[in-house]
Amino acid sequence: MLRSVAGTHRSITMGFGLLFVGYLFLLPVVFHYFYTVPVAAVLAFFACRRLSRVNTPFGYATWLSVLLFAASCAEIVVRHALPAGLGIADAVCVCLLLGWNLLIFTGVEWVAQETGLTALRARAFREKLFSCIWLLPMPVLELVDTARLSEAGARIVSALSAALLAVGFVVVLLNLVTLYSAYARICMPEDADMPQKPSRFAFVNRIRAAQEERTRAAEAWNARKREERDAKQRKPQNKRKTK
Repeated sequence: MLRSVAGTHRSITMGFGLLFVGYLFLLPVVFHYFYTVPVAAVLAFFACRRLSRVNTPFGYATWLSVLLFAASCAEIVVRHALPAGLGIADAVCVCLLLGWNLLIFTGVEWVAQETGLTALRARAFREKLFSCIWLLPMPVLELVDTARLSEAGARIVSALSAALLAVGFVVVLLNLVTLYSAYARICMPEDADMPQKPSRFAFVNRIRAAQEERTRAAEAWNARKREERDAKQRKPQNKRKTK
């Protein structure tokens, strides 16, 4: 059983920390560069393999990371050796990347549901939709030959590509925030009580201390409300007065 934690945790043992680092290497994809995707795929493989014991989508994402690694390496080779086939190679990489995104955020969504983190669950579902909005049009634009279009058509494709670039940058940032939230709030039961290593920066430690204080205050308030509610339920009901 997983746990939701705040303040004291070491959720990097679950692989979310490694997955977050790997996802950082996907930022160049926004600009249609796949040189860093093999690095992201390797990190994602080890992260998803660690997370595969949590639920099935992470297990599927583990092997899709292998395919993504192979496809991205092939894309780099095609980019230099066979530029004519670059559009097809990019489209294959993007399709695999879309499937991988859907799997990892489905995994995050399932974990968030199990731990009762409704806000994180909603964000994970949102990231799947945003990933589709970003990645689905990319293969189409990659395969469009602007040289065969009219001037107006080429301008439309260029405008769509620019808009997709901005959308992709925002989506990747949102995905990173969601993965970091999973890293910060979810851990295995055996890691829940392990102390967090202090930061070398004093202001980070102050922020963590304030967060822990707010968490303790919220837990105390919830416990007090539960006790009051249970006390009211235990009170014997007044008997109806008989005439």
